[in-house]
Amino acid sequence: MSLVEIETVNGGALISFCPGRPWAEYRAFRRDFPKAKPAANWRWFVPGPTAVRRVEKWRLAREQAAAEAARRTRREAQDREWDAAAPAATGAL
Repeated sequence: MSLVEIETVNGGALISFCPGRPWAEYRAFRRDFPKAKPAANWRWFVPGPTAVRRVEKWRLAREQAAAEAARRTRREAQDREWDAAAPAATGAL
């Protein structure tokens, strides 16, 4: 599940998900927006006048967290490579 679209509707926001994607974002959405009501076919209605702003803010925070996790994973992999190469480099001296 991936958040695809956020539409402004009367009294709230209509959120569309793309089926067939990982479910993590969908589960996080359901956890973080318990008042969301099912609309139709992977669409949810979030009530409230600031719903669009709240969902956009939520999506941005999720994207930033995912980017940070990817950076951290790359950094850890690079650190492991350097740690593995360090004994060979010092032994050659």
